Amino acid sequence: MAAAWTPALPDGDAPIYERLVEALRADVASGALPAGTRLPPQRDLA
Repeated sequence: MAAAWTPALPDGDAPIYERLVEALRADVASGALPAGTRLPPQRDLA
């Protein structure tokens, strides 16, 4: 079983939810988050 994805949130003044989206987008684009990778539950991301 593969480990769940852990976001590396970029620093900045943007709200955390926007930084989370950017981290997800960047990891998908770079190939660091391949198809089938499990994302953590919403509560873990909160």
